[in-house]
Amino acid sequence: ERLRAQAAAPLPAARASADVVSLAAGVLMHRYSLSRGDALARLRRIADAANVPLAEQAERLVRAVEELARPGAA
Repeated sequence: ERLRAQAAAPLPAARASADVVSLAAGVLMHRYSLSRGDALARLRRIADAANVPLAEQAERLVRAVEELARPGAA
């Protein structure tokens, strides 16, 4: 039972990473009128240029958008 729980543990983290990458791609799609594929490619290029994993770059983008959306932030 414990082994099964340990094996399943990465799944929520992987799902969260996929969710944040999808959200960041959606931001890029909206902002730059990109297709989903082009938005993901742009996000990958940004991550590569910053030398960070894709999910981390996606998280950075989403945090920046959330910060700008806060009342009085801009």
